[in-house]
Amino acid sequence: MHESRAMGHRRSSGEVRPYVRSSKPRFNWTSELKLLFEEAMIVLGGTRKATPKQIRELMKCPDIQLSHIKSRLQMCRIRMEEKERKSGNNL
Repeated sequence: MHESRAMGHRRSSGEVRPYVRSSKPRFNWTSELKLLFEEAMIVLGGTRKATPKQIRELMKCPDIQLSHIKSRLQMCRIRMEEKERKSGNNL
């Protein structure tokens, strides 16, 4: 597979696809929401066991979208993997 196609950012003509900003406002994780998220993660057994739907149920915030929780959970999992990788390299 051609590298530029695999990355999905070039058109067949070779030009770069223009960036289009979403019309939706960016979601802001307040300190209260972050705390609710962290508490839900602890109750559910951490980043590897918690699922977005379970987290949303425990947070009791019906206005928060599942996509926002999925994104934050993914970020937490990546950070956890990086920490584990770094601590494994220090042995």
